[in-house]
Amino acid sequence: MVSVETAGLTTDMAGLQQSVGRRLGPDEWAEMTQALVNEFADLTGDHNFIHVDPERAKQTGLNKLRFPGPLKVGSRYRGSAEIISVSEVRGGLEATVAATLEVEGAERPAVVAECLLRFYT
Repeated sequence: MVSVETAGLTTDMAGLQQSVGRRLGPDEWAEMTQALVNEFADLTGDHNFIHVDPERAKQTGLNKLRFPGPLKVGSRYRGSAEIISVSEVRGGLEATVAATLEVEGAERPAVVAECLLRFYT
């Protein structure tokens, strides 16, 4: 039997379906630093100026990347998620999770994502 534990929630496959609508988080506020941005670029091999050149990046927007708002260096951010639905798939369950990364004091979140997670027995 597969079980999942997150945010103090432990559930098995049957219990996952009972978790629809459960809010996960938010987690603690953390500061976005240029060092973290540079580590991201190094980790992904994506050294696009949007990550590593703060002055040039200020001249662009992230909306074209489907992010509602920027997460600027020096900002504080936190994430949260909500299990939107759980449905059966061959051999297991598929959970749809809506995740949000909010920026302290900002009108719009930096990231809003819908994730599909599959759990197999």
